[in-house]
Amino acid sequence: MNLSAWDVPPQILAVDDTPENLQILGETLSRQVDCDLTFASDGPEALASVKESSPDLILLDVMMPGMSGFEVCKTLKADPATADIPVIFLTAKMETSDVLTGFELGAVDYILKPFNPPELVARVRTQLRLRQAEAERIRYEIQARQFQKTESLSRMAGAIAHNFNNQLQALMGNLELALCALEDGTDPRDMLASSIQATRKAAELSGMMLTYLGQIPGAFERIDLSGVCRRELPVLERDLPPSVEFNANLPESGPWIRSSPKHVRQVLNQLLANAVEAVGTDPGQIRLLVTVVEGSQIPSANRFPLDWTPQTVPHACLEIADTGCGIPKKDIDKIFDPFFTTKFTGRGMGLPVVLGLLRTQGGGATVDSQADQGTILRVFLPLAAEAPLN
Repeated sequence: MNLSAWDVPPQILAVDDTPENLQILGETLSRQVDCDLTFASDGPEALASVKESSPDLILLDVMMPGMSGFEVCKTLKADPATADIPVIFLTAKMETSDVLTGFELGAVDYILKPFNPPELVARVRTQLRLRQAEAERIRYEIQARQFQKTESLSRMAGAIAHNFNNQLQALMGNLELALCALEDGTDPRDMLASSIQATRKAAELSGMMLTYLGQIPGAFERIDLSGVCRRELPVLERDLPPSVEFNANLPESGPWIRSSPKHVRQVLNQLLANAVEAVGTDPGQIRLLVTVVEGSQIPSANRFPLDWTPQTVPHACLEIADTGCGIPKKDIDKIFDPFFTTKFTGRGMGLPVVLGLLRTQGGGATVDSQADQGTILRVFLPLAAEAPLN
């Protein structure tokens, strides 16, 4: 990818307290690199220039009065808005310790004065190409996310319309039959009951969508996660197919989280239902595990919601692992989308509801899956701040 592919010429900021050095830099680069050059004579001026217009590359002297180049670089790297701007140190300080300091502060290159013009130009071009390649990568990622979001919204809109149309058709049909029954003098209660059932299904769908969006009424309380799971085990085991071997590993007590028993049961039942479906009719195994992990140890790969960053506190982890068919890589990013399913029409709100429940409680989930080897789905919730009172 050549430099001519830039939408506008890249901007380079040269910082040096010696005017002659800036002049030589300007003449060297302006002749051989298609770029816009700006100059600063000290550290504060450089920082002000970056704040006004973020450059694509900074050539930075080290030995300057007042604020050294090392201090300027450290300031830039400490600010998320400027941390990714590549910095090349251009200096007469040639001690190994100085070079190491420069790279430790985040510089991408270190050029000694007096510099060799062809070498300087080559290194500048290399960093601009890398900068452009990174910008292209980010642009493609944004486009891919926008496409995925559009696909998800289209699927959700179509599924909602389909489901509501079905219920409205049932409602209107039964009400018309009820009117006919009244005119004929027959009992319309069966038709009215069917109408009520249709409205309840529509209301249930609306409730699931609100849950997915994190709009859940009611207050949370401090609960024992293992205790809720243990009380639910008899119901879970009773409904399992005979071909499934189920194992649960739960602490005697804890971890304690802020949630509600109802929500924990919803999450547990949905995750288990997915595992049973993945195992299918063949003999298989499902494992339930409850542990505690540090927020910093929660992996970022296949983590949901995509914008979720775990708090820097311990988290309760509820894990369901199965030996089923696994999830194709192309589908992992979609499994929490409303109405996404590889099964039959009408499915696809279970995991989105789980994600909505987690979202309201500051939690998230991770997925680890291998084709034909199974899936491990983990949900994480921050631990309650206080210990239970005796």
